Amino acid sequence: MKFVLIGPILDFDLLEIFVKWIKEINPFLVYVEYDIYNWKLPEPSLGKTMELIEKLSKSTLVIKNYQTCMVRGLG
Repeated sequence: MKFVLIGPILDFDLLEIFVKWIKEINPFLVYVEYDIYNWKLPEPSLGKTMELIEKLSKSTLVIKNYQTCMVRGLG
């Protein structure tokens, strides 16, 4: 079984290619979290993150870090 951690999630371009790469790995789980240490890293917008999660959720289980996602409104 494979697991992908996207954390801290950094801003990205080429959403479809990013999703394709992750799908090629074929993980049973993808875990997404923002910068939990507040290092001021370049993070994607809420909309971009939600679109990524939505696309990945069609092919695998996606878990969001509850604490950081609540602060950013991803609930």
